[in-house]
Amino acid sequence: MAKTKNPRVVFLPIKPEFAHKIINGEKNIEFRKKFSSQEVETIVIYSSSPEKRVIGYATVDSIVIDTPDSLWKRFYKKGGIDKDRFSFILTERKRELVFELRM
Repeated sequence: MAKTKNPRVVFLPIKPEFAHKIINGEKNIEFRKKFSSQEVETIVIYSSSPEKRVIGYATVDSIVIDTPDSLWKRFYKKGGIDKDRFSFILTERKRELVFELRM
């Protein structure tokens, strides 16, 4: 990801199951319905309830915005999520977002 003048770090709550997959290197894609900025360089990984704690951080290699179908076809192998859960979470909008992460 290109360096910006003011690198942006964001705090991202993620369900514990998926947060730990990111930390363990089993998942390097984070699917999101929406996000306010594309200038994110680092994500602080907050494992949400019941853990409720920061467990690490990841560098954002790229941010991809596309249709849910296109994102699934491109990233399903690295997303750490099954098709049913993906469809439930990300099919409400015409455009969705993916963070490609590096630990």
